[in-house]
Amino acid sequence: MRPSELALIAQTRADLASGRARDAREAAGVRQSEVAAAIGVTRPAVSQWESGKSAPDTAHALAYGKLLRDLARLAA
Repeated sequence: MRPSELALIAQTRADLASGRARDAREAAGVRQSEVAAAIGVTRPAVSQWESGKSAPDTAHALAYGKLLRDLARLAA
């Protein structure tokens, strides 16, 4: 795994823990179910990540981070 991917995973986990991931998703008008479908998990999994009840594994943290990054680029 590349250093940039490791950094994105760490940032995504920090964003989930702080609520920034949820805020970014909501600001983009994207539903949890849409995130789930895009990265191959269930909507309850995304809900648990965003509420801090669980954390995504490495692959899903990377996928969610890439999705958030793409949403931010579209909003800019």
